[in-house]
Amino acid sequence: MQKFSELLSDNRSGSVAIVSSFLRFLELNPENIEEKIELMKEAFPDMILVRSICDIVKSEYGKGKFNLSAIKKQFLDSQNMLIAKAVSILQKYDSFATISSSEDIYNTLKRIAQQKKLKVVLSIGEPAEEGVLQAKRLAASDIRVSLVPDAALAGLVNDVDAVILGADGISDSCFINKIGSFPLLLAAEYYKKPAYIIANRLKYSDNLSVSSADSQEQGKNSENICSKNFYFEKIPLMAKWIHQ
Repeated sequence: MQKFSELLSDNRSGSVAIVSSFLRFLELNPENIEEKIELMKEAFPDMILVRSICDIVKSEYGKGKFNLSAIKKQFLDSQNMLIAKAVSILQKYDSFATISSSEDIYNTLKRIAQQKKLKVVLSIGEPAEEGVLQAKRLAASDIRVSLVPDAALAGLVNDVDAVILGADGISDSCFINKIGSFPLLLAAEYYKKPAYIIANRLKYSDNLSVSSADSQEQGKNSENICSKNFYFEKIPLMAKWIHQ
């Protein structure tokens, strides 16, 4: 079983996978729930879904009628409806470009691949290389994957039918996703390719922000250099939002 400390340090999974792991962990370890909720929020400040689920769990826990199984079922039901809708919209395409390791993207493509052959161009996802894990999962579902350097992905958009992205947070005007999503959407606009975001409504927020941290890697900072690590970026909503 995954340790809670391992969950908190997970920098390769998307928010849906992290929330699913969190709910499973709470089922097996229901003690100190409020403390665990605060630790989750601190560990994943850019993931609106984590915040939303934590708030739901905390609210229900405070009412004294706590039913974690019901919360988990409602979340899974909403995810199943989301994927079904995404499949109905995207099944007309044969090839896609995408980024990072989104559970929604994986489940959508896996279901479409049960009906026909698919090709996917996917970036490695520096520095954690979560795209490599996603590529292996997609390949295991009989999807042909071209795994490319992050900087090369935008230039290959003209070779696919559509661009698809997940989101860690979304509003009426913008969304948050893995760094590199913005140039991918700009490429889709340039090459006149359709672009879609697959995201649960629980990821919606009027107040989206992106955290960054100064790099502590030896040799990168100096008197006149302050390097920063940006793992997420806030992007104009330049794509169609698929939601349940």
